Amino acid sequence: MHDLLKSSQEDLSRAQGDYREGFRVVFIIMASLAGLAWFVSLVLMGHSTLTREDDERLKQEAKARLESLAKKNEKAEDTSVNA
Repeated sequence: MHDLLKSSQEDLSRAQGDYREGFRVVFIIMASLAGLAWFVSLVLMGHSTLTREDDERLKQEAKARLESLAKKNEKAEDTSVNA
């Protein structure tokens, strides 16, 4: 009976070592693939600029719209205060 427990402890120890080694190998492979994917994405991803041709015009339109809203709000406040 004692030999059966001893052999199962050895088997358990060997199985744990193999299991740990398997996880290590899978981790190394997946980390390597992630690094490779990162470099490939750098090469394949095109550069795009954030500036637009109509950016200045849109800024001026938004500024004018905000100024007109501010004037409307001032008029509404003046009429409510006078009433």
